[in-house]
Amino acid sequence: MKQKWWWGCILLLVLLNLGVMHVMLFAQSSNYKNWIVAIGEKIKAPQVKIFVTYYKPYRIPTQTKVLVPMQVGRAIEKQPFMGGQLSSQDIVWLHQHMIGDDSGENISAKNRQFDVLTAYYWVWKHYKEIGNPAYVGFFAHRKMLNLQEQTWGHIRFWAADFGFEEQKILALFKDYDAIVYSWQARDLDSADKKVISFYEQYRSHHHVADLEAMVKPIKQRYPEMVPAMNEVLFDTSKEQSVWNYWIMKKELAFDYFEKLFVLMFELERQRSAIVAEYDILQQRVYGYLAERFFAIWLRYKQQTAGVSVFSTDVVYL
Repeated sequence: MKQKWWWGCILLLVLLNLGVMHVMLFAQSSNYKNWIVAIGEKIKAPQVKIFVTYYKPYRIPTQTKVLVPMQVGRAIEKQPFMGGQLSSQDIVWLHQHMIGDDSGENISAKNRQFDVLTAYYWVWKHYKEIGNPAYVGFFAHRKMLNLQEQTWGHIRFWAADFGFEEQKILALFKDYDAIVYSWQARDLDSADKKVISFYEQYRSHHHVADLEAMVKPIKQRYPEMVPAMNEVLFDTSKEQSVWNYWIMKKELAFDYFEKLFVLMFELERQRSAIVAEYDILQQRVYGYLAERFFAIWLRYKQQTAGVSVFSTDVVYL
């Protein structure tokens, strides 16, 4: 019994000495202080980062620990885009309120053709700078996944304005690997708005030759994805995740980025002269194709790797 008492005293003295040393070092050593602060910041750093992409001024998220506003196409911000052209006041406002996609390694100058993919690329290449979160996602400034007050099983969400609660999102990821938007394509020109294939939907709104051009390199580079590709493009019985709004585990996002940009850069080399002749809406071709490739890649991951997906709708702001 005495031995245990002595060991307790020794442990207490050691802890007291360590505490005194910590206080002295924190007060006298800037290196030690910076190291302690860095550890604290790392512990507090959000595990979820969702980048909200902007072309022009709009509402800013009030909860910026999770939601990060980001201007896309900043390298060419003075050039016209689908929504018009920025004024000098617009540019000042955007620079004051958000980060851009034009620092370090980037493809910001390709934005008029690559759309939000310039944000994808920047985040992919600057992941440590954004805090190396375990989960990453993307919304648009007027469209976001619906994580407002709803009951999904045992999970309850509340988003006041943009106020996402990180812990609630993390709770959902205990059961799922990705949160996405899924839908069925419909012929809006028909009286009954009948369901159509995503191939037909693309042909109705864009240059279908671009989609057909994407099929060949998918078959060549990723032949294992062909069954998933055929299902996404031609099966009308299922909803598909065909849109650039999602939240995923970092490892999944990186796998998608790697395959996506190999494919998009190859298509750019093949079709840049053709795309240059398109109007400003259709020039965003690689962004449109990326939406379809995301659905193909995700379906493949579900079928072969058991990736679990939570589907929700989109809120328009």
